[in-house]
Amino acid sequence: MRLFLFVMVTFASCFCMADTTPVRDIEVNGDNVWVCFSDKIVKYNSVTGEKHIYTSQGLGNGTYQFKFTSLGCYKNQLFVGSSNGLFQLQEDVFVECERGYLQNILEIEENRGSLWITGIGGVLKLDESTETFWECGALFLSSSQVVGLAFGSDGSAWVTERNTGLSKIADGKLNYMEDYSKVS
Repeated sequence: MRLFLFVMVTFASCFCMADTTPVRDIEVNGDNVWVCFSDKIVKYNSVTGEKHIYTSQGLGNGTYQFKFTSLGCYKNQLFVGSSNGLFQLQEDVFVECERGYLQNILEIEENRGSLWITGIGGVLKLDESTETFWECGALFLSSSQVVGLAFGSDGSAWVTERNTGLSKIADGKLNYMEDYSKVS
């Protein structure tokens, strides 16, 4: 019982140290619970109670205020979305990933062995066989901000875009589905 209380208090303290910065995202990978704040990522081990804090210090250009936005795990690797692109945590260092047209990463999701990333400019998919990023309809979505991502049981991806509407990605192709102006 004491160990359980210790773990719960330690876990709760992980959130208290954020001061007034709201939690942006949370991801669980094995024993690790990753918590994303705009200015830091906290890794909390739910078994040992250890925690480690990673900051964005040194990742921005000049005085630009770098912000973390989202988290996603893929093959036991942590990917971090930010206002400055997509990063992968490698040996306690953030390494910038290829991001194509994307800016301001909003969502990172793993589905059926692939990693999907959304943001301003469209959707990227990390191809599991080649370990390279594939741009899903970047030209069509280049003026949009993809704000939502969901997956169909048939393997399709559905995206909602702030400027245009609802789209479906299936078999490597972007199919336009519904314009917001047509929804009553």
